[in-house]
Amino acid sequence: MATISKTGIQSGLTSKAEHITRIIDALDGTATTQVVATGSFTGSFDGIYTGTVVSASYAVTASHALNGGGGGSGIFVQTGSYYATTNNLQITGSVILNGTVSTTGDAVTSFSGSRGVIMPATLLTNAEEVSVNFTSLPAGGYVFVDLSNSNNVTLTLPTAADSYAGYEWNIGVSAQGGSGDMTIAGGASKIYGNITGQSNSKNFAGASTLTIDSGNVRVGSSITIRGMGSAGWLLTGTFRDGSAIT
Repeated sequence: MATISKTGIQSGLTSKAEHITRIIDALDGTATTQVVATGSFTGSFDGIYTGTVVSASYAVTASHALNGGGGGSGIFVQTGSYYATTNNLQITGSVILNGTVSTTGDAVTSFSGSRGVIMPATLLTNAEEVSVNFTSLPAGGYVFVDLSNSNNVTLTLPTAADSYAGYEWNIGVSAQGGSGDMTIAGGASKIYGNITGQSNSKNFAGASTLTIDSGNVRVGSSITIRGMGSAGWLLTGTFRDGSAIT
């Protein structure tokens, strides 16, 4: 975009009305020219500014605003690496968060009025050999395993520790009939719990490894593993035939 033209404006020449109107048209938006200014500016601005604005109120859009708010002083205060506020915040629209979200304090997190909460999910298939650590799977979400092929699926638990207390993984069989099995390894004699079955219910106490037979298991069979801290892992599940898990 061009800046205001200096054509015809020289020292010693008579200034004409058109020379003045070029400036007026640039400032009032009549002309599509770019205004370049340095120094301080006080007042209102409607347009696109490239550079650094020290303070701005009622900005429609802004990138890298260090402090912003409708009242001019802003509601966020930088505390170390955080920007904090004691105000209540209400967001209408979508929010995309990249990174970790933590809630602290004696409060209940509510999704009242929400149409639903979509939990994270991972799909695994034994069309090829699979070896995955539980820490790479969505905690609190779902893992669906296709066991209709000939390769094995191995899911390895981390070493039981207090930092894993409250972690939960839900695993469901989404396809059956193959010759490759699913193994849950790394229990280190710390897997405890029960599998409810239409037949052959199972109880595990101090197990290290669980094996699910793909030829005997049925679609819909599921297990949940919850972290109990350094004490180990709590196992619950439902199988048509409990003998499918050993």
